Formats: sequence, C-alpha cells, structure tokens
Amino acid sequence: MFEEYQYVVRGEDYNRYPLEWKAIFGNANPITVEIGFGNGEYTLEMAKKYPDRNFIGFEMSINSVQKTQRRLYREDIRNVRIIMTDGRFGLRNLFGEEQVECVIVNFPCPWSKEKHFKRRITVPEFFRTLGSVLEKGGRFELATDVLHYAVDSKRIAQQQGFDTTEIHINDDREIMTRFEAKWRKYERNIHTLKAYKNQTIHVERLLKEDEPMPHATVNKNAPVEKVFELINRQYKSNDESRICVYKGTFRDRDANRFLVKTIAVDTSPKEGNNFEQHFFIDVINRKKDWIIKLDSVSNPYRTPAVKFAVQNLARELNQQ
Repeated sequence: MFEEYQYVVRGEDYNRYPLEWKAIFGNANPITVEIGFGNGEYTLEMAKKYPDRNFIGFEMSINSVQKTQRRLYREDIRNVRIIMTDGRFGLRNLFGEEQVECVIVNFPCPWSKEKHFKRRITVPEFFRTLGSVLEKGGRFELATDVLHYAVDSKRIAQQQGFDTTEIHINDDREIMTRFEAKWRKYERNIHTLKAYKNQTIHVERLLKEDEPMPHATVNKNAPVEKVFELINRQYKSNDESRICVYKGTFRDRDANRFLVKTIAVDTSPKEGNNFEQHFFIDVINRKKDWIIKLDSVSNPYRTPAVKFAVQNLARELNQQ
C-alpha cells in the first residue's frame, strides 16, 4: 500500500548523489521538475494527465507540502515526489547529467529591484545547471506576469547557449492554475517562454557521489565547556566559501553531552546565491575522547560548509 509519507523524498537522508530516481519511482519514465510548486495544482494535474511520466516538485513552504501531500494520497497519484529544499540547490545536486526532460517555473518572485537581481531563479548559473541536468533537447518552461522578467530570462538563456521561443502573451497552456486564472480575470497579461538545451555543460556540485557523515574527535582532557564561549562568533574558511556560526549550546546534567545549534552557509559568488542550513552538532564524551558529529535528528545535507562547521568546532575545542 502506498503511504502518504512516501511522496516526500528527504534528500539529506541519502549518502550517495545524485539520487537514483529510477529506484525511487520504480521505473525509468521521463522526469519533469517544477520549482516552487505552491499548492501543487500544476504538477498534480500534469501528473494525472501524463501517468507515464514522473514529476518532482521543489517547495520550501511546509504548509504547501502538507496540503499537496494529502491531495496526492487522497487522489492516489503515484507518479509525483516532493522535496522540501531550495529548488536551485536541489536541481543541481540531486540530479546527474541529462536526467531531466523538463523544468518548469510558474510565476516566480520577480525581484524587480536591481540590487535583488541575484535572488532570481533565472540567473546565468541556473541555466548552467539546466545545461547539465536536462536531457539533450530538454526544455525549460517559464510563466510570469512580469514582462521584463521573461525578457531578461530569454536573454540570459540565449547567452548560456539555449535556443528559445518567442515570448508568448496569454498563450493557451495545458493547465491553468487558479493564480493564473485570477490574473487573467483582471486582464493582466501572462508571458510564457520555452528554452531548449542544445549542449551539455559540466558544473561543480556541493554534494559528491558518496557523502560520508562528517565527524571529528577532541582530546579527552580538552576543555569542552569552552563551547559556550564560541556562541555567535562567525567562522570562515580561507577562501570564504564556507561560513558557520554556533548559535546556542545545551548541556546534559552530567556534562557528558553538549548539543550545539549551528548555522552553516555555502557561498556561491558565481551563482549569486548562498545555501544556508540550520542543524545541531553533538559533542559526546566517549571516555577515551570526545566525538564531534552531526545530530541525527536535524541531519542536514553534508555540504562543504557543514563539514567545515564540524571540523572547526573540533579545532576550537582542541585548543587549550
């Protein structure tokens, strides 16, 4: 029996990347990805219309994920999976080269101010990701109610070697979401664009093929209570591509275990965005030494910044 929880894929629970989507779906059907699926309306209707395709939705809102999950279960839709993480990170790191047939973005935040441009989805590095994960001839589809967003996206796509269609206004689409219907009712134009991959681009990924759980050790005589002195200090790697901050510490009654609330950020100057994660690090007395490792409950993606946070904490505590 297909259970409700089976719709959600927790990418951070895996040790090998990219994910084995054939195993997850139980078939080798073509994959369509929607980034920021909101209430899931578009992806679910597409999944019902095309049962011989697999659909993956990225979303950050837990309410949206829960609502979509319940509807998937209620309507017994089997060819959809949900991932609750930043779609830009997930698309690049959870898929290998040429694994995706189509990527869809419906009505993204336009970030119209110039100083906010890097927050957009359709920046140059996003199209480089598409150039890696899309099949040859695979496509990117954009729908937006902001004309300049479509124009900028088309220009950047062409600069990155994609073939593009013209920007269509109020074109007939297979699925019209309630959001789109609302804008059309108020006579607001909807601009759609398609971009097709014609060459494969190789990109760097934060997650490698096999990602072991990071851990470190501290001398048994080290003053581990020093951890309280590290709170709210910012630590950076030499190249500043990894940043961490220890935000709080909890200690058990016997002082044999400390739980350190941590923020780690992988910076991506070329991409114009950073990937931030919140998690806990365990500091546990093993009598012969102290082990520093990720707490299994919070379990973040094991990116370079997460590994840096663990190793840096051990380094600081080992200093007498």
